Amino acid sequence: MREANAKWAKAALDAATGPLGALAVRTAGDLARVPPLKLLMFQALKEASAAARAAGHPLSYERLKVEAIRDCLAAPDKPNPMLQALRRGRKTDIEAVAGPFLRAARKGRVQVPVLESLHRFVKRLERELRK
Repeated sequence: MREANAKWAKAALDAATGPLGALAVRTAGDLARVPPLKLLMFQALKEASAAARAAGHPLSYERLKVEAIRDCLAAPDKPNPMLQALRRGRKTDIEAVAGPFLRAARKGRVQVPVLESLHRFVKRLERELRK
């Protein structure tokens, strides 16, 4: 169970940082330093944590916040892979990143408006940039 929770925790971090960084066209460091982006990242983490809990994988939201800041500041200028895919007109990994949380939320009747919005916006950009 511990290994499964570790995978869900890593996925939660990806679901909160990947789409947000891509849509904001910002680096990982910016997500940790720019207050509105940091708040959105934290809200996405809170929602991912709730969805994971509904799927039977309890995650500590407080721990996720600390890990997210640590990871973002550890590689502050790291290029965002989702943004790179969008710039190249390629399909992103948004389904793999956000899909499990969206499905768990739906099944558990958990509200995840930020994750849903990030997912929807990235999917729309994928369609528009691939034309």
